Amino acid sequence: MTNQRYLLAAAAAIALGACSQGSDAGTDSQSLPSVLIERERRFDAPQAHVQLIRETIESCQQARGAVMAAAGAVYDPRSEQITDQQILDLDTYKVLEAFEGRRYVKITTQSVLDRSHWGPGPGESCLPKAVRSKSMEIHTQCDVTEVSYDLDAGTGSRSELKGVCAPSARPVSADIMKGETMVIAGTQLHCRWTAPEDDPMGSLCLLEPWLSYPGTDRDLMVAMHDARPAAPSGALAAIQQAAQASEHPVRVEVGKPLPQGIFEVPADALQFGPPKD
Repeated sequence: MTNQRYLLAAAAAIALGACSQGSDAGTDSQSLPSVLIERERRFDAPQAHVQLIRETIESCQQARGAVMAAAGAVYDPRSEQITDQQILDLDTYKVLEAFEGRRYVKITTQSVLDRSHWGPGPGESCLPKAVRSKSMEIHTQCDVTEVSYDLDAGTGSRSELKGVCAPSARPVSADIMKGETMVIAGTQLHCRWTAPEDDPMGSLCLLEPWLSYPGTDRDLMVAMHDARPAAPSGALAAIQQAAQASEHPVRVEVGKPLPQGIFEVPADALQFGPPKD
């Protein structure tokens, strides 16, 4: 996946200082129903992505075969096989966000292609692997807890900040919503795009009628199209097409009970130490 999601999604600004318990944002957030949004990132052209990875694998296997042949050995590429789904599973991004009053949580699980040992040399493999991780960001009133998991190593870190308050939510003006309304599949809910689908700058689909959640300074993002810069020709165009991805809603719920304990630090992270420098 690319880092384009960070160019579109508004960063959660955090202001230091005492909580404003009597603010308008606090009152609005208390009256707003709970919201749960679960999204996942999918390649826009999954077969193009699979094909690009397979071409890289085949080039690696040819190089390995040549090296082993020069050393008088025989290399059978059939010893290194991978399915299309395994290739797609190398690069994933899933996020769950929950909002309730001044409480907010974001849980992100992802896998990223690990290129450090992908190659034909000694100690390397022509089969790509992934690095898997999980992170949590929990806001309760004016306290923030961040947890990071290394899922492959089974380790993690945890940090806590007290008296850290999110600024009042900046209302999203309906004037900037230039795209169409989209029905969220499997629900009677809607979101509206900030720009037309073919906008080269990309677009967010924000949950109507609120668009952002008061008290958290967070957009209620249901889906996202990444920026689509003008495609170059030749090999670069193929690479760009293979990397292009969008975020899609998996589950969107309004006013329903949130999962029990979702704003609490998981038991397996209670003993995690602070992040390493």
